[in-house]
Amino acid sequence: PLAMMIEPEMPVLQSERLLGIELEIDVGHGNSFNLPELPTGWTSTSDGSLHNGRELVLNPPKAYAEAAPRVKALCERLINYNVRKRGGMHVHVQVADYTHQNAYNLVRLYTYFQPVIDTLVGESRVGNTYCPAYSRHVTLNEVVNKFKLNTSAATRGQARSARQYS
Repeated sequence: PLAMMIEPEMPVLQSERLLGIELEIDVGHGNSFNLPELPTGWTSTSDGSLHNGRELVLNPPKAYAEAAPRVKALCERLINYNVRKRGGMHVHVQVADYTHQNAYNLVRLYTYFQPVIDTLVGESRVGNTYCPAYSRHVTLNEVVNKFKLNTSAATRGQARSARQYS
């Protein structure tokens, strides 16, 4: 007989960094889309990349310990949704205290693990316009310029434009 699978506990990381989480749900053309009542802390917005769906946003951003149970509650509410390849989850991490060197180190770390990350996501998310790979030879100056690290964002819109689909 098969042993019963035990779900591991979700780790709680000790960090006060805020997480901005967006879950895109796209059920595809011709399918009915009825969004259930959302758990506390989630709002529904439109997203131009979706054909027939919504973007669900954790609002306001929360630290990991507060965000994790809200993400779990949302996922449990959406357990039977059939999401198409245009759907996805994006997690934005507050890094206002990062130095240019910290940002560069993160890009280099991500670049190193890119082949492994690519095996974890759908084929449509590998090397497309919204998820371009970094050059293995990316420089600190290129990272600073790409993400406008010498300019502070005063609004969410400015912060979104600074990330340039990366």
